[in-house]
Amino acid sequence: MLEWLREFQLDLMLFLSGGCGVLVILALSTKTLSRQRKHALVFMEFEAMILLLADRFAYIYRGDVSDTGYYMVRVSNFFVFMMSLFVIHSFNIYLMDLYLKSDTVGKIPKSLVVCEIIFSLGLIMLAVSQFTGLYYTFDDQNRYQRAPGYVISYVFPVLIMLIEFITIIRYRRVFENMVFVPVILFSIIPFVAVFAQFIFYGVSLINISMVGMCVALYIFEIMNMNKIQEARMAAERASNAKSRFLANMSHEIRTPINTIMGMDEMILREIPEGVPKPYFMSVVGYAYDIKAASETLLNLINDILDISKIESGKMNLVEQEYDFKEQIQSIVTMIRVRSKQKQLEFDLDIDKNIPCMLYGDQGKIKQIVLNLLTNAVKYTEKGGFKLTVKMLEKNGDRCRMQFSVKDTGIGVKPEDLNKLFSAFDRLEEAKNSGIQGTGLGLHISKQFSDLMGGKLWCESTYGSGSEFIFEVWQKIARDEPIGVFEEVGETQIRGPYLPQFTAPEAKVLVVDDNEMNLRVMIGLLRITSMQVTTAMSGKECLELMKQEQFDIVILDHMMPEMDGVETLKAIRDAGYKMPVLALTANYYPDAEEVYKSYGFDGYIPKPVDGRTLENAIKKHLPEEKITKLEVSYYVGEGLEDLADDLAWLRKVDSINIDEGIKNNGGAFPFSYSLKMFHETIDDHCKVIEKAFEDKDYKLYIIKIHALKASARIIGATRLSEMAAALEKAGKQKDYEYIALNHDALVKEYRSYSERLAPIADVVFEADVLQENTEEISAIDLKDSYEAIGRFAKEMDYDAIDAIIKKLKEYEMPSEDQKIIGDIEKALKLFDWKRIEELIN
Repeated sequence: MLEWLREFQLDLMLFLSGGCGVLVILALSTKTLSRQRKHALVFMEFEAMILLLADRFAYIYRGDVSDTGYYMVRVSNFFVFMMSLFVIHSFNIYLMDLYLKSDTVGKIPKSLVVCEIIFSLGLIMLAVSQFTGLYYTFDDQNRYQRAPGYVISYVFPVLIMLIEFITIIRYRRVFENMVFVPVILFSIIPFVAVFAQFIFYGVSLINISMVGMCVALYIFEIMNMNKIQEARMAAERASNAKSRFLANMSHEIRTPINTIMGMDEMILREIPEGVPKPYFMSVVGYAYDIKAASETLLNLINDILDISKIESGKMNLVEQEYDFKEQIQSIVTMIRVRSKQKQLEFDLDIDKNIPCMLYGDQGKIKQIVLNLLTNAVKYTEKGGFKLTVKMLEKNGDRCRMQFSVKDTGIGVKPEDLNKLFSAFDRLEEAKNSGIQGTGLGLHISKQFSDLMGGKLWCESTYGSGSEFIFEVWQKIARDEPIGVFEEVGETQIRGPYLPQFTAPEAKVLVVDDNEMNLRVMIGLLRITSMQVTTAMSGKECLELMKQEQFDIVILDHMMPEMDGVETLKAIRDAGYKMPVLALTANYYPDAEEVYKSYGFDGYIPKPVDGRTLENAIKKHLPEEKITKLEVSYYVGEGLEDLADDLAWLRKVDSINIDEGIKNNGGAFPFSYSLKMFHETIDDHCKVIEKAFEDKDYKLYIIKIHALKASARIIGATRLSEMAAALEKAGKQKDYEYIALNHDALVKEYRSYSERLAPIADVVFEADVLQENTEEISAIDLKDSYEAIGRFAKEMDYDAIDAIIKKLKEYEMPSEDQKIIGDIEKALKLFDWKRIEELIN
């Protein structure tokens, strides 16, 4: 039986060695394994193949006394001992990589390093054996004979396998069953075979078992690869589903945002004539808060969609020629406003030798630099930041640009530097809880930088500030240097909206399946005096075009039945040549090119910005239909300096006059806002103090928020900042901070009563009363009081306001004049209880 096994093993060795050779080729072509594990498997299979062939030749030439037999027996036996050690060594390397790549361990156990030391000692002892006959010798018939030190040859592989077995058991949690089963068997079966070979001498149980386990290990790896492939396919399906979901989400969310921002824009455009005075400050302040919050939400949606496109590999470069100076100017203008709001220094250092025209993806470069500057503003409370742009080198028609943003902010801890560019990862969450953001900006910037072949990194000293550096190569379109960069002052005016043109003869057709979107478009275009017609479907659009001639069509992309692209095709097929602009809530980084490829003449993104809309229409309207602006409220009392009787305001150091004029859209509305602010100081202070005393922090925060907005509108920057700090503390439930700073705020707020006292004597057109020619009768006065009391219970503002205006047309006793004045003041504060008290 034993002799039969010895003969059978020769065929088995040949079969297994061939299998190992095939596995070497397969392992070399495997791409799902890490480099080190792949090499370990390849060497393991190759060594197993050499081991089997050497063992087979040792058996075949055993007893052959020829010269060939003499050398073959000795060389084969040497390789059998050496390859046995090397197979176990390769398995040890395989285990090392498993632990190193593991999420739970992440390092190489020291026990496996000990195995490498034992392996080295085993090789040394094998070399010693060849010269001393310590392990084995050969008799006169050229037959293999065990030597007295033969047991020592078993010590090294057995000890290594024992340590590996203990290590595998110790770190059991690292492996799934798919991996745990083969690695534990690899360390057990050869170990058992060692003892079996003492009994079945002459049968290569150790070598065959080791080679068999090498084959089994690779089979398990193949099964694991299939599992990974299935998981990858499932992940791709999930990713595709996520992309479709995000695309739909983009449209669905951006549509209501479009309505919110559009209606908000219409609020800002409303004429304030005849509107109660408190509304002017409060409503405009709230409208700008809505605008800021909507823009933040819109930026977040765009960031999420950018992440989705990056992950799916659909984010491409959109390269074009661009004016570098204009690029920097647009970036600086956007950030300058934010830096002024926080009273931060914003310095520039622009290399005058930079070429004036470059070629590249200016949109992504702009987004990266804006992200870096925006972060500098958000995370810097004192001092400021600096933007440095320079050309590092020029190589033919290409130049290497460097953008650096250095701030005096909170800095980054050394251990957190590697987390900076991770998606959704915000550092020191508790400390920075009051700062808006999701952690997407830097991640997107890093991805954009990599996409352009650039580099983005951070150098920081915690507590002293950070410097973010972005480098990228750009093509030179025109080599003329930009020269000294001179920043252009901000031209955007906040306040009553100034239309860019009027076109009473122009006819515009707006097509959208959402009625709210149509209302927004009508509202935004109303001030231009254009004739706006609306349609809610592609079919209705085509029917209207048969009945009337339009100068321009604004066509929504996503519509049921016929979408925008299909409707455009039908328009062109019918022979209509007028410009057609796409209206879309879908987000595309290169939307202009995408929609022009569809055949549109341009596109307007949702949420619709009023100026963007007017610019797009003006570009395509015939010049003869664009008329000069008529003088109206919007342009009559515009941006001129203060009137002579208000020149004293320049001496009030607590108010930034230029900022106030800019925020209100002109000197007239600014001075009107100042008077309303002054008139309500005392009453608002009482409400704020009462809320503080009652610890009604909900009301306190609401009133402080309103003060923040109204103070900002009139240019009272310090007061606005104090209110903002208290509002932030209230939201964070930091009542200790409120207690320490409340008195200072009230004192600062009340000080404006004296500072702005002369404004009380300024008379505006809206305040001028008609000449009183008739005295009101006691019965009419009594009826008026009763009506005011009744309407106060119903909280009907307009009805009471109308009664007060009518009463002012009559003469009445001074006591009643005072009561009517107090009622009007209470009405401004919506204090219905106070009105009822005055009536009674």
